[in-house]
Amino acid sequence: MHRLNVDAVWYLTRLVATRSMIPGGGGLVVFVGLSPRQALPGMAHASAARAAVENLARTLALEWGPKGIRTAMVTPGVIRTEGLESYGADAVTRWEREVPLGRLGSPEEVASVIAFLASPGGAYITGATILVDGGVDALGLGRLPS
Repeated sequence: MHRLNVDAVWYLTRLVATRSMIPGGGGLVVFVGLSPRQALPGMAHASAARAAVENLARTLALEWGPKGIRTAMVTPGVIRTEGLESYGADAVTRWEREVPLGRLGSPEEVASVIAFLASPGGAYITGATILVDGGVDALGLGRLPS
């Protein structure tokens, strides 16, 4: 788990930065993954890996910012995809009820956040974790009232 979700991310990011971004005068690195703030029972190793990548984004923002490289982590919540739909309408309805906005996100909404980070509007954002989850992370362990 650690080698795939932390070491591989670090090695690839460092390779791109040293071969392209640093010589080219800058760039943007966006890590995409589940929220590092939400623990999953039975998945301590995966939860720790997500937290490591979030910290990697924050640390690289400090180390590589002077070189013109910005970093961010985008953490989608439950996003309506074909794969998600394969769980069935009942499961999708259950997930929707747990989202404060009352609906699931779309791949386009996640992509729009990443596009914003790459645009002039996002040019002053670095080292941030951006939640795209309809408010689920704000609930913590709570549940919406029914």
